[in-house]
Amino acid sequence: MAATYRVIGREILLGANKSLLALFNGVGSSNVLKVNRIWLLNNQLAAITGILVTLELRLITAHTIGTLVTPAKSKLASPNLDANVVSSMGATVTETSLFRRIVWSADEPAQTENTMDTLELMPSINIIWDSGYSGSSVESLILNAGQGVHIKCVTSTVASNLGNIIMEFTT
Repeated sequence: MAATYRVIGREILLGANKSLLALFNGVGSSNVLKVNRIWLLNNQLAAITGILVTLELRLITAHTIGTLVTPAKSKLASPNLDANVVSSMGATVTETSLFRRIVWSADEPAQTENTMDTLELMPSINIIWDSGYSGSSVESLILNAGQGVHIKCVTSTVASNLGNIIMEFTT
């Protein structure tokens, strides 16, 4: 069974053309990363209203570390990742292919309403990349050495945050 890891970016501040969360398999890495799932969750605590942003899932070929985020192992006995595997919020990246573009409401969720903001709390409907596992006909995003993936905020916003981005990958 493949070792599974998760990178979780929390309370990520939005901004025009900003890399919100990046996972990069650096040059010289001995790992091949297979990104299986990426979630966006609107579990923010701030009271924000009227914020709609455009986000993109893109491949990257270069990464300069912003705020470092350490991947967590699903099983403590799993091997440590190569030191060249890095993840960060607010990184400077070089983008390539666009895989997905979505509109996201950055309003805070309400406990008593069935709005877009509240639905964005549910992991089962907020997977923006899902290649599944066994039996899937969709390939994982494969990141060889010198390749990565990131979520980018395309549009400018007023002060707001996204909540959480979770990237799940195997080696």
